Amino acid sequence: MNDQVIRRRFVATASLCAGMLLLAPRAWALTDFTPYATVGFEHNSNVFARPGGEPPFPATGNTRLGDTIERYLLGVETWFAWDRNRLTLDAQGQRFQYNSFGELSHYEHKLDGKFDWHLSALVDGSLEYEDQRQMQSLADTLSDQLEVQHDRTATATLRLHATPSWRIDLQPKWHELDSPLPLYPQFGLREKAAAASLNYLGINKLTAGLRVEYTDGAYHQIVAATKYHQTTAELTADYAVTGLSSFEGQLGYTRRSNALLNPAEAPAGSAGLGGVVGDTSALTGTLGFRRRLSVKTAVDLSLFREVDSYVAGANSEIGTGGDAGITWDPDVKFSFRLHYRLSDQSIQGQLAIANFANRSDRSHLVEFYVKYYARKWLTLRPYVTRNQRSSNFKDANFTATLVGVDLTARLQ
Repeated sequence: MNDQVIRRRFVATASLCAGMLLLAPRAWALTDFTPYATVGFEHNSNVFARPGGEPPFPATGNTRLGDTIERYLLGVETWFAWDRNRLTLDAQGQRFQYNSFGELSHYEHKLDGKFDWHLSALVDGSLEYEDQRQMQSLADTLSDQLEVQHDRTATATLRLHATPSWRIDLQPKWHELDSPLPLYPQFGLREKAAAASLNYLGINKLTAGLRVEYTDGAYHQIVAATKYHQTTAELTADYAVTGLSSFEGQLGYTRRSNALLNPAEAPAGSAGLGGVVGDTSALTGTLGFRRRLSVKTAVDLSLFREVDSYVAGANSEIGTGGDAGITWDPDVKFSFRLHYRLSDQSIQGQLAIANFANRSDRSHLVEFYVKYYARKWLTLRPYVTRNQRSSNFKDANFTATLVGVDLTARLQ
């Protein structure tokens, strides 16, 4: 049934896009069409993200933690443009084949679409849709079985240029996530949000403003499901010097009010089990900086603090962390990238998938890859990733090393 639903939605989306193109003015032109394919091989030293020395199937005599995974991807990118309008589409399907733990083998897909429109010099905007089906992280589900989640997001943006120096942005958003858990196969999340921004454009290369966002969400098909209302108010700033450096930042405050979706269904003496009831509040924001040190070298830094939803339960979480990266392109044939990420995750309330409350994690991620452009249409990318998490919840501790290589062909 899931595959049938996916096919119907894909056909409906493709029909809608085709209709938009047929109704477009004659000035439109097919400006790009790029099919691509990737074959990849990866060895993961800890597939199930288990603590050291705790294999998932010791009773069967299989004490392995690692596995080699084959990945096969087919996709296509295309965009159409007419007048000042542009329609961009990207569709891809993947197959993941596990050599030792075949029960984890699965298919994934991703469909992205964006329509940028311009009604006049005073009004423009965009429509975006993303549909993604992917494997739920075993590090989050703490499970030894395959769970595939389905994530859909639609966003509309309306920009009103009130004066040459002032712009108003309005942005409604819809989000649906179906994310099965071992004990709750129908678990999911529904969200509706709306944001409004007032931006000042009167300073050279700087945009500054005020942004307010309201979100209503609810979990379903989990014990003591909760609903929430979240409000974020923040100051924003974007600064860019073309080809040299850029800066963007948001700083504000977020408050999330949580409540039981149906208080009558709460187990006796366990209000908030599987979630958290009450308020979750924090100073939030992001800070990003990118600097091109030379023609061949660029660095990027970012910091974040956010109130969000824990994807493996009906919980609120506060995430804090940062990223640092450097890219070096010595010539047209090679590109080197080193990236580091540190994040702290504070999960509020009782876990629905384990008898544990107020979990706190710290994660370290180091990634390095080399891109070799063997031909204009052919790219080879060897990579290595080190992922480590420490937690006050014993079963959430793990260390994993991934070593792999991708071969991608693109036909323009």
